Amino acid sequence: MSTRAGRVVYLDDMMEKIVQASFERLKDVEMTHEQKHSLSEKIGIGSLRYNIIKVQPEKGFTFNIDDALSIQGDSAPFAMYSHARMSSILNKYEKDIPELKLEVDLVESEIDLIRILAKWPQIIESSVTKLAIHNIPNYIHQLSSQFNNFYRDCKVIGDSNEPLRINLVYSAKRVLFDALGILGIQAPERM
Repeated sequence: MSTRAGRVVYLDDMMEKIVQASFERLKDVEMTHEQKHSLSEKIGIGSLRYNIIKVQPEKGFTFNIDDALSIQGDSAPFAMYSHARMSSILNKYEKDIPELKLEVDLVESEIDLIRILAKWPQIIESSVTKLAIHNIPNYIHQLSSQFNNFYRDCKVIGDSNEPLRINLVYSAKRVLFDALGILGIQAPERM
């Protein structure tokens, strides 16, 4: 886009295109038409917001719909899918969040996830004091990536360290929900 060269891209057109592209990617997912439409709107608009906000204001960028809608990497769908995975684990648990107990030594993936979660207050403070909203999408990506490493490495339900791991999933879900919410992105329970 370049206003000097007369090339203008309207936000409404971009939103329509990305929502349609998101809907097309959901064609094989078992949901009703209404559910697919609602989810494609959340994913499409969330992806557009995320990709614009993640770039520092003084830097230019090239927007690519395929990259924005990718379920892998630094994208809103990746974070949204991570949130849906967290929700699924907690739904399968079907109990109240247990009191935090440590039954065995922590493994590296648990420690790394705790470290990422502990950074959240600093990220908020830095984003506000430095007017650097782009730090939040960066943090979202780090949290989502680390959660997926934790999920890959650690059995949650039925493990001897289940109380701690359920608390980690619950905490990660709350922080991710809040972080996405700050960006105006809805965090779906199912994807």
